[in-house]
Amino acid sequence: MLITFKSKAHPDVVMFGDVARELIRLMGKSDTLPSAVGPEDIPRALSRLQAGLAEKKQPEPHDDDEEEDDKVQLHTRAVPLIEMLNAALDADVPVMWESGKRRY
Repeated sequence: MLITFKSKAHPDVVMFGDVARELIRLMGKSDTLPSAVGPEDIPRALSRLQAGLAEKKQPEPHDDDEEEDDKVQLHTRAVPLIEMLNAALDADVPVMWESGKRRY
């Protein structure tokens, strides 16, 4: 499943459902779909997301498993959402998310 984040201030951000749901929970929001964060709540959601990511970013023991080295870290996957939240904050507009396949 894919989850699409939308805002009038930024292009859509599409993520795999498990990653998106984890980021939504880190923002302090329910991962119920569809949902949104209003402009007045974005500063708190952004702060909580960044704090949660910093906590999860603690280094893990390194081993020789190349598969683990190739894994994209959660904080890296969160960058487009953080950019969207900042753009929405500047434009004073909400960020919404919903499930569904992207149409091409």
